[in-house]
Amino acid sequence: MIALRSSIVALLLPLSAAADPPFILIDRDLRERRVELAAITDRTISFVDELGLARTEPLDRQLALVRVTSRARFDAATVPGWYERFLRLEVQADEAPTDDPGPGMLALTDGQRIPGRLSETPASDGRLRWEHTLFGTLDVNLERVRAIAFTSPWTDRLPLSDDTITLINGDRVQGFVERIGPEIVLDSGGARAAIPVARAAMIELANPTASLEGPAVWLADGSVLALSAITVSITGRAELSSADVSGSAGPVASVAASQIAAIAFDAGALVPLASIAPVETHAGAARVPRPSVERIAGAPLGAGDVIFPGPIDAQWPLPRGAARLAATVELPPASWVWGDCEVVVSVSAPGLPERELTRVRVNGERPVARLDAHLPSPTRADRTLRITIDPGAFGPIQDRPVLRRALLLIEAGAANSR
Repeated sequence: MIALRSSIVALLLPLSAAADPPFILIDRDLRERRVELAAITDRTISFVDELGLARTEPLDRQLALVRVTSRARFDAATVPGWYERFLRLEVQADEAPTDDPGPGMLALTDGQRIPGRLSETPASDGRLRWEHTLFGTLDVNLERVRAIAFTSPWTDRLPLSDDTITLINGDRVQGFVERIGPEIVLDSGGARAAIPVARAAMIELANPTASLEGPAVWLADGSVLALSAITVSITGRAELSSADVSGSAGPVASVAASQIAAIAFDAGALVPLASIAPVETHAGAARVPRPSVERIAGAPLGAGDVIFPGPIDAQWPLPRGAARLAATVELPPASWVWGDCEVVVSVSAPGLPERELTRVRVNGERPVARLDAHLPSPTRADRTLRITIDPGAFGPIQDRPVLRRALLLIEAGAANSR
């Protein structure tokens, strides 16, 4: 046993100097650690921590693994002598290109995104056949389809009342899509029409959305896939067992671990703040733009950046079960000279006074801070989250902080209570 443990440690230690960029490991308290991934089994995860120590921990104590993304892109000459203090800002090496997944994107109602192309061989009624680089041919029930983008990126929006086909000339046709294959069969007001798929730029179906549950993976090619299992070997290969996308036993695919952008070990326990639209935004009596969200297709964990345009007061409805909010607050390099502000988090609900939970300050001397707040009364579905940007020593100039990986932790028992 001692010899085996020594062998594992010997294998892990060289990983601290590996070419792969580091990951961020997020545990069930939303705490983050920088790690070099070594291996994932059905029960454990092995990694090298920031101190260079090899560790193996139970997988059920972890929520997610996110590859560090490149954020510190600036000309060091504009801030002479400063940048040495911020070497820990997130920087990522260029990814090796993956095989061309095809020009299209299939989006499912639960948030899965499958790049590829529509098969030339039609599927049976009520289904479509999709070709994916990793998993091959998938037969997908039309009731699970949210959208198919053939020629341009698709950004999620509010569910439609009718199925909508956007043609390549910009025209839109609405009705009920009966079949998707070489031709799209549409019933519009009792009249059936067959539209060649070559004329379609996008198809959006008015199916109800669902939440992504269980393990899921985000890949460098834009794939977001629900999984039944995932393992990563010490050799750097990841085995992905797909969930039931095709209506039969999910296929298994192998991919280089370097192509993993993120893994959610329990996707149902996480809600990105970026996925919730603010209900109110103001700056004193003035109307101001809402915090913008970085709409990256397939953003890891769905957690696009939440970008504040200045000192404002913004509010979001909290989902039932949300028990904790955590994020990394960053003041971009362009704001280091004059930017100085506090990010204040509070929660209110009908009949309960507003309660300040935490505040963090960022400025040129300390441009990165960790925000972590326990949210009271998680069983309530009528709570409001407020985030206020308060100007500091230099007033509102350049007070434009960004929330990276702003995640809400969902407690299963609280989410299911009434």
